Amino acid sequence: MDSALPVAEEVVVVESCSPTSKFEDIFRLLSEGCFPPGFCSIKKKNLRRYAQKFVVEGNCLYYVGPKKEEKREVVVDPERRRKVFLESHFTEIGSHLGQKKTIHRIQSRYYWLGIVKDVVDWIKMCETCQNTEHSKSLSKKPQPIKVESPWDILGLDIYGPFPESCRGNTHILAVTDQYTKWVEAIPLQKRDALSVAQGLASLFYRFGASKNIYCTFSWDFSEEVTRLLQERWNISQLLTPADPTSSVSLDSQTNELLKASICNLMNEKPGEWEESLDPLLFGFRTSVSSVTKYTPFFLLYNRYACLSSEAAYAKDSSKVLRVALPSTPAACRHSVRPCRSSRTP
Repeated sequence: MDSALPVAEEVVVVESCSPTSKFEDIFRLLSEGCFPPGFCSIKKKNLRRYAQKFVVEGNCLYYVGPKKEEKREVVVDPERRRKVFLESHFTEIGSHLGQKKTIHRIQSRYYWLGIVKDVVDWIKMCETCQNTEHSKSLSKKPQPIKVESPWDILGLDIYGPFPESCRGNTHILAVTDQYTKWVEAIPLQKRDALSVAQGLASLFYRFGASKNIYCTFSWDFSEEVTRLLQERWNISQLLTPADPTSSVSLDSQTNELLKASICNLMNEKPGEWEESLDPLLFGFRTSVSSVTKYTPFFLLYNRYACLSSEAAYAKDSSKVLRVALPSTPAACRHSVRPCRSSRTP
């Protein structure tokens, strides 16, 4: 009911310390100009950099963002957070707002780490909301999300661990474009948020950003990837955890084929699998999809892929290969059903 509202993700300000203690450190630095005891030069540098996004006014800490364009009160106390939620969740006439509208209300005035997760958990405990949601699910089927152009909706998954490659990689980040069925397989050294964010950043610099990204990661992991993309690459992309049983990360057919092909590759070339990924992916990208009736390569680039044998033939015979390219058919505009969020690690 409130899907039109964007949900801003929070910027995590610390890699290892608890958020509460880090906010206290920032407050002390801004108000007293001193660092916590035992801080090394690197920690001092990081804290000073993070503190630039905050200000202290009237003995309160406020988040102002990297560009100083906002001002939101930092809420540390759990009881106060709960009170803020209740004030934002209920309207003046006593009705209950949904997740996104509640989050939007909170984020317009307040700041703490994990607002999205907290709101989702609290609404799950709201008996009125759960009864309303149950009634809706019985009377109305979920509306599919229409995919109208390449790179509109992406799905993410991680495969592995695999035998270590010559470059030290042990996992694969699988990315699929739900419109074209184009697949990417990015080798990762670790299954951590930084590796995933780095892989996504390289992908966005090649193809551009996506409107929606669904993944099989947990809420915490997704928020961490979102934070790293913004902090290190200035890329604003929100990752949404999805129910893995609905295979939103990859359509079921592509998912099974890709997994099977990668497993075969690992068995055949356990130490050289990374060098063989590109030929494997090229086969997927130049094969006709049973869903779209076109190859992913054609739908993404609006041309057919020229194979090496075809190029050699054209050169030897002094002929130019000319192919009439039809416009992208409306039949390729298909739908992906939205999925409920899950917390699978």
